[in-house]
Amino acid sequence: SFLKSEILYKDAEALRALGRFRESLSCYRLACDLYQKLNVPSERLAALLGASACLRILGQYADARRLWKNSGLSGDERSPLPEVELERALVARGEGKFRETRARIACALRVLRQKRNPSWRAELQHAYWISGGLERFTGYFHKALQAYKEAVRWARPLGDASAEAFALCGLAGVERVVGPDR
Repeated sequence: SFLKSEILYKDAEALRALGRFRESLSCYRLACDLYQKLNVPSERLAALLGASACLRILGQYADARRLWKNSGLSGDERSPLPEVELERALVARGEGKFRETRARIACALRVLRQKRNPSWRAELQHAYWISGGLERFTGYFHKALQAYKEAVRWARPLGDASAEAFALCGLAGVERVVGPDR
């Protein structure tokens, strides 16, 4: 069963990378169910994050919210896991729940500033990118510029060209509206 869950998870990741989100979602859900039966919480979390991202990409925000509510991981309270808070922030942002989005980003940033494992820098970069989008959507362009600049700053040392490109696109979008921040 563990091997089957791993294969399903890898298939989900590959399908998601190919833009086949419905098929990916199906594989993530199956993997998540198997991981839960096997009591492998870290792998289950990864599958939940993937499933939520697919639901979000498909515009199914209410389903993504239900996924987290029913996960048993973080109900409606704040999670100490920044990756969960950041994904749930994106769900809330998609639903137009900007106050919740801000609170989840703030929670993730508090935890990330205390972390010292290798992934924290990528998560911090992601938090700033999400924050930039939130501030842009809500008309706080100066805050959006600052958040996107932080996202770029954290992406460069990671060598993550995709993350840097997304942050630069966000920055360019805001500068297109208000002009470059000098």
